[in-house]
Amino acid sequence: MKERDFTNNGFYRFSVFFWNMVLSNLFLLITNIPVIIVLLMAPKMNIWYFQLSLSFALILGAPGLTALYSLMNKLIKDKYIRVVKDYFKSYKESFGQSLLLGGLIIVFMNILYLDILMFRSSGFSGLNYIFIGLICFLALLTTYVYPIIGSFNLKGKDILALSVYYGIKRIPFTLLNGAIFIALGFVILNISIFISLIGFSLACYTIMLYQRKMLIKIEESLEEGRQ
Repeated sequence: MKERDFTNNGFYRFSVFFWNMVLSNLFLLITNIPVIIVLLMAPKMNIWYFQLSLSFALILGAPGLTALYSLMNKLIKDKYIRVVKDYFKSYKESFGQSLLLGGLIIVFMNILYLDILMFRSSGFSGLNYIFIGLICFLALLTTYVYPIIGSFNLKGKDILALSVYYGIKRIPFTLLNGAIFIALGFVILNISIFISLIGFSLACYTIMLYQRKMLIKIEESLEEGRQ
C-alpha cells in the first residue's frame, strides 16, 4: 500500500496557513510598534499631539504594511513562503519608497483635515463633505499603493498614478477594502483584541486575493513596454 504524503493532508495545510498568518501578523505588529504605543497613550494626549504622533507613527509603519501585502501576494501566487526571510526582504527593499509615498499620503490627509477645521470656522461647513471624502479616498489608496510597491520596481509617480487609476476604476473593490478594515477594527474593539494577533494578515490576504488580477494586468503592461 502506497504511503500518503502527509503534506497533502488538509489539517497539515491548514496548520501551515494558520502559522503563516500568525507569524506574518506578528511581524506587522513589531514593525508598527510606534502605532501601538500612540494608540495606547491616546487617552493621555490632546487632539493635536495625538494627530501629529499618529501621523508620524503611521509613516514609520508603512514599510511593514507593504511587506505584509507583498508576503500575502507571494503566498497566493507561489503557495509557499518563508515568512521571516520573505517579509524582511520586502521590508528592506520597499523601506524608502513606502516611507516616501506613505508619508506623502498622510501629509495630504492632514492638510485636508486642517481645511475641514478652517472651513468649519468660516461657516462653509458644506465643503467638509468633499474633504472628508478625499481623506477617505486617500486612506483607501494605500490598499493599492503598498501592494504595488511590494510587487514592482516602479517610480513613485507611476505607483501613485496606477493607484489612483485602479482605485477609481475598481471603486467597488476599493470600498470593499475599506469595509474589510472597518470590520476588523469593529471586531477588535467590540469582540476580542486577540483578533489583532491574526486579523491584519487575514485582511491583507483577502484583499490580495482580488488584487491579483490588477497586479497581473500591471505586470503584462510592463512586459509589453519592454518589448
